Amino acid sequence: MSDGLDASLKREAELRKIVLAWLNRKGYKEVEEAFKKEAVVNGNEPLEEFAFRRGLENDLCIRNYILQWGMEDTRALRYEECYVELREWILKLLEDMKNELAELLYPLFVHCYLDLMSKQYTAEARDLLAHCRHEHEPEHAEEITCLGNILDGSTLDTNPIAIKYMQTAKAKVYLCHESDKLLTEFLHNRRLNILVRLINQYIDIIIYGTTVHDIAPQMRLNVSQEVDDAVIGVKRKPLRWAEGAEESIARREARRVRSSLKETEGNAGDAMQQDEPSNPPRNETEGVQELPQLSEEMESRILSDLKKRVNVSKGALPSICCYTLFNCRDALTCMDISHDASIVAAGMSDSRIKVWRANATAQNDTQDAPNGSIADRLPDRSPLMQDSVLIGHSGPVYSTSISPDNRYILSCSEDKSVRLWQASSGRNLVSYRGHNYPVWDVVWSPLGHYFATASHDRTARIWSTDHIYPLRILAGHLSSVDQVVFHPNCNYVATGSLDKTCRLWDITHGECVRLFKGHRSPISCLAVSPCGKLLASGSDSGELLVWDIASSKCVFELPGHEGGVLSVEFSSGEGSLLASGGLDCTVRLWDMTQTNHAKGKASVDGSGGEASARQIKVLHTRSTSMMSVRFSRTNLLLVGGSYMPTSG
Repeated sequence: MSDGLDASLKREAELRKIVLAWLNRKGYKEVEEAFKKEAVVNGNEPLEEFAFRRGLENDLCIRNYILQWGMEDTRALRYEECYVELREWILKLLEDMKNELAELLYPLFVHCYLDLMSKQYTAEARDLLAHCRHEHEPEHAEEITCLGNILDGSTLDTNPIAIKYMQTAKAKVYLCHESDKLLTEFLHNRRLNILVRLINQYIDIIIYGTTVHDIAPQMRLNVSQEVDDAVIGVKRKPLRWAEGAEESIARREARRVRSSLKETEGNAGDAMQQDEPSNPPRNETEGVQELPQLSEEMESRILSDLKKRVNVSKGALPSICCYTLFNCRDALTCMDISHDASIVAAGMSDSRIKVWRANATAQNDTQDAPNGSIADRLPDRSPLMQDSVLIGHSGPVYSTSISPDNRYILSCSEDKSVRLWQASSGRNLVSYRGHNYPVWDVVWSPLGHYFATASHDRTARIWSTDHIYPLRILAGHLSSVDQVVFHPNCNYVATGSLDKTCRLWDITHGECVRLFKGHRSPISCLAVSPCGKLLASGSDSGELLVWDIASSKCVFELPGHEGGVLSVEFSSGEGSLLASGGLDCTVRLWDMTQTNHAKGKASVDGSGGEASARQIKVLHTRSTSMMSVRFSRTNLLLVGGSYMPTSG
């Protein structure tokens, strides 16, 4: 009884201090003096310090605090009940609202746990941690492990995570007015007064606009950086840059040349050791296995293309070849173009895949010339003729991908399967099943054999052509994974999701090593620069962001598209240009040569001047949405889409 009485007296004394702080702030001097005479306030702590400690920076917080003081249910089990009720409500909302309000869950989870510990409800706090930690561990594993080391309330002052959340700056959560209104109504209607107190005391909710789409570009970049700094759970390991597939092929060729010179000259050993500039530094390739080799014929073809590569830049724009499909209206769902422009594979909504190949004349001419390439002869020849129709899927085909050696085609569909086709005969060789929902995207690794898929089941998966089961399952996104792309060095894959985030995954360990937040719409396309240090991502609303992969910071935003961005690609070699195609029937070229100077900075100001300087050229089509944008190895820009005639 004595413990309960002491706690009641302490709560009453704190309530009196809150009332005095509010009266003092409003300037009610006479009422304040009268209240002081009637009530005895224990403790020597000044009112200003007390108010600051309780997070009462404004009148609204003070009124809410006074209002809920007598209404709060202080049972220890009520903390978990309130948190679970809020979580279940958020998960039932529409995607836009759900993704925004979900940012509240982790800080509230932490403060519920710390509040229980501070009140010596140790058993209930550990139950809350055990029951709810799994939903936050993918992004906050290290923080949750540190929270688990708290023994009781007496150790809070020495725990770094408790200090961070209770004694330093408040957690910032950005909500639109509509989301804030929904949240407030729900908390008060359901009488979740514990959460109301914790939000008032420890969380700074910043209202940025009327709806979820109103956020300003400069605020978007700041949100991305602040959230990224708070995300400790992503295992931010040093990245293994290593070398890309093309560099690996060029290095092996240089090694073969040096070996042949050694055999003929006999005394070239020292020269061989000195002539290794093409090898990357040891610290960047340490722990990275040698990349697999393609066939000699394919490597010879790639080397031929590399020798004929044209350097493109702002002052030397690439030549462009456009493939337009007529009479298909809404039937075309995806398109892929091979690196040498000899094959085009298009997926249809009626489950078929149409394949166009270079005609026999062009192929024979290319074979006769040892260094020939279909892409080199496109301006002079009739380029492609429909070769075959691939039938096997039982639902719309959402993505196709042509292998680096042009021998195989991968496709994925609504029927939850991925199929491997032989490009020359059109035969279906393998059907890969493992996803539980439709598969949205499939892509080959830069050297073939391995491929990656993205699905509505919130996972991306890594496969090899000789196994019918996935080698890695990459789980962590909060919603459907829509896009996937390989890193040039084959050690990582990047994914884009309906939850408006991108992630970088370590293939070897299956771990998320970088998280990119900042988009306000679902991710619609991804591309990694040839150097492997930049990631470009487009969204359904026309956003185009470029990220520094090492720091996971947004370098700048490139506004301009008036519809969804469907495809994006860096130029081959130095990656000095970025090409993007979208629903607004345009292809846009962007200058990437100054990227290194802008890293870590928000280069886009409110006026968009920096973005305007980076946009080099806008290429308009009559009415063709650009579904595919690709640079050949020689830096010919290949684009394609379906012609959509305007009515009337």
